[in-house]
Amino acid sequence: MKGMRVGIPMSYFTDDMDPSVGAALTESLKALESLGCEIVPVTLPAEMTAFDAAGTHVIAAEGAAYHGNWLRTRPQDYSPQVRARLERGLALPATRYIDALRLRGHALAEFSKAVFAKVDV
Repeated sequence: MKGMRVGIPMSYFTDDMDPSVGAALTESLKALESLGCEIVPVTLPAEMTAFDAAGTHVIAAEGAAYHGNWLRTRPQDYSPQVRARLERGLALPATRYIDALRLRGHALAEFSKAVFAKVDV
């Protein structure tokens, strides 16, 4: 692992982080440094919130499609929380799903350019 560049986001994933998670992150970074990794601060694309929303739409629509038959015929097999999450995907308009899919390529390119041009992981 010596010489591997490990990125740490300066925002978004670390915003409003629970202190116990922040402490665990700090300890993990120390462990990686002790193995010879270089810790590199990374600035994520400004559009991360939009990228995340689009990803949520894709996951919701695809999850609902995959589970649709069982949601209709065996809803009792799902916990109320999981069932509610999947049912939201059933109500998602196809146009929103397709728009989210269209954004995926741009999102991946922007994220890769901002992050993986500077770090290995």
